[in-house]
Amino acid sequence: MKIERSKGLVIAQKIVEHLRKDGSLKEIQDVEASLGAYQNGREQGLSLRVTVWGPTAVGEPAVKNLTFFFAEYRIPDNIVVYETTAMVETACDIPDEVFAEGRQFPADKPKNAAGHIAARITDFVKRARGTP
Repeated sequence: MKIERSKGLVIAQKIVEHLRKDGSLKEIQDVEASLGAYQNGREQGLSLRVTVWGPTAVGEPAVKNLTFFFAEYRIPDNIVVYETTAMVETACDIPDEVFAEGRQFPADKPKNAAGHIAARITDFVKRARGTP
């Protein structure tokens, strides 16, 4: 028996590989990032939750989360990246507006999707810490 990963998981793994190589993310300290599974119908991929622990901007919660979901998109075979600051555990918890705002990238360009995610993480960490 041959066991293979779905095309969506192969794409998601390539995005993670590009994120691991991204120099700008290596400079970020004291931030937790954890990978998980993501499945919503035909979309099979990974989730990446980024957690910033205090200190954060004045008046903000001591813990902030940003979660990405990335997979092969179910209609055209592009890559789709969703993101939310809502606490979600499963695809059922993802607010509808998050799906409406998903960003698409060509399926053969996982590096572009990874670059988008890296830029959003960098911006999120700066905003969470109240730094320019």
